[in-house]
Amino acid sequence: MLSFFRATYQRDETLLENMKSTLSLIQESSIQRTLESAIEDKAALCAIEQELMAKMQECLTELQAELKESNERAHSMADARSKLPDPTDPAAVRAYGWQDVEALNKVLQETAASAVKREAAVEAIKEDFANAMDRRR
Repeated sequence: MLSFFRATYQRDETLLENMKSTLSLIQESSIQRTLESAIEDKAALCAIEQELMAKMQECLTELQAELKESNERAHSMADARSKLPDPTDPAAVRAYGWQDVEALNKVLQETAASAVKREAAVEAIKEDFANAMDRRR
């Protein structure tokens, strides 16, 4: 998708440059004003497309970071789960102390906070992207 936007942006930038060079060749003032208006509109569209590409790249970067963090959280949770005692083994349950409970609680809180933070970042990027798409229309 990003490569599609890059190609579209390149095409529109080329068209904009052609429009600008054509403007100097036009003698009729009413046609010049119309073309100037079209150039302004095309320049605004190019700026929005450039912003969209930046937002897409930012979103890809955030999603890659989210995937990495998700994998780390999954590993951390699996590690915490492996340390839980077998509930059918009373001796293991008794040996599981408050330090173990505190450590488990810390892991759970850290992973929850990390997930909330990353989700908020991804949602903000999605909202920025949607706003840029609305301006493009």
